[in-house]
Amino acid sequence: TTWTAGGTLFTSPALDATSSSSTSGATTLTFAHVVDGDEPNMALIVAVGSVGAAPSGITYAGVAMTKLSENANGTRYVSLWYLAAPARTTNNIIVTLASSAIIIAGGISFAYVNQASVLSNFASADHGSGGEKSSNVTTTVNDVVVDVMMTGGTTDFSDGDDQTLIFEDSAGADRAEASYQRADDTSTTMVW
Repeated sequence: TTWTAGGTLFTSPALDATSSSSTSGATTLTFAHVVDGDEPNMALIVAVGSVGAAPSGITYAGVAMTKLSENANGTRYVSLWYLAAPARTTNNIIVTLASSAIIIAGGISFAYVNQASVLSNFASADHGSGGEKSSNVTTTVNDVVVDVMMTGGTTDFSDGDDQTLIFEDSAGADRAEASYQRADDTSTTMVW
């Protein structure tokens, strides 16, 4: 006897929704994000660029998110935060800083995420001015890699060919962008 079942096989996370916002001269940034759909194993990732101070905490629907890591270059900061099994409805992402600063942030939610390891590896690089920049992160095939970059000025950067833009926004004289890409090898290069 042969048994056949239909359905979709997900070998890696599936995009749910994105959101973003920015502000200048504030200690908090609040914006709505919808975790939608009926798919299992949801996760929310927030990418933040700030000038003047690093985030001291981020919440979604009042639940504290976990910081994977951050990188600082002078007064500019970038960081990635995550939350497994976020509330499934429209809720606020609230980014909090200890002092007034420029804050640019975006949320991205996925379904079919390993709840024990939403984000696991962090790679950072400080780059000088001019030209294309890249960073490599250790991955497993079918991982989803999320990146964030922050720069002075409002130059529009081009993300890599295999990357999908999450957000691009400016506040004051600074710009932040974030993207994601599916890994097809044990190392994934993110390009700006």
